[in-house]
Amino acid sequence: MRTAIRNTALAAGLAAFAVSPAGAADPYKDLSIEQREMVVALPPPPVPAATAGSGGALALTTTLDRADGRYRPGESVALTLETNEDAYVWVFDTGTSGRVHQIFPNEHATDNFMRAGHAMTLPGEGAQYQFVAAEPTGVELLTVIASRDNTPIADHLVDRNTGAGPFLALQGTAASVSKDLQITIPQKHPKSVVSHQVFRIVQ
Repeated sequence: MRTAIRNTALAAGLAAFAVSPAGAADPYKDLSIEQREMVVALPPPPVPAATAGSGGALALTTTLDRADGRYRPGESVALTLETNEDAYVWVFDTGTSGRVHQIFPNEHATDNFMRAGHAMTLPGEGAQYQFVAAEPTGVELLTVIASRDNTPIADHLVDRNTGAGPFLALQGTAASVSKDLQITIPQKHPKSVVSHQVFRIVQ
């Protein structure tokens, strides 16, 4: 993710949702090969018919603060999450370079617990960081993972030598990260769910 620090706030380079025309077969057609690796490794699960507390599957929904998902450089971006059961969530950004960062939880927002049916918006009200669309223009991918278990997902992948502000840079590219998560998540979070959001920064 392309980032710029403004005082104590984090300006995170995101991009707008790549809206597919009616009938389009591939909503991820604008993603790079590296970004597609994440989508293939962590496909969105089918939406369950179960409701909160019914003992059914965990469900996750993600939405942007702008319907068309298109942002110009300098505009702020917010992501809202909601689950049907109490859960823990992680948000990863895969940039156009193929590098992956964990952008939530982060240095300023360490609590990733969500109450069932209570929407969480990132950044939250009064947050010390913000997501701001930054040049260059292009497509990025956000991957949100929700689980009933708070066992860390990517701590073993953190690149301690690469600075990323309050975020965590992960070792390797999306291709290597996705392969690791493909092994790690079924083992540590077998009942987790995944949601992808594709973004585009436009002029």
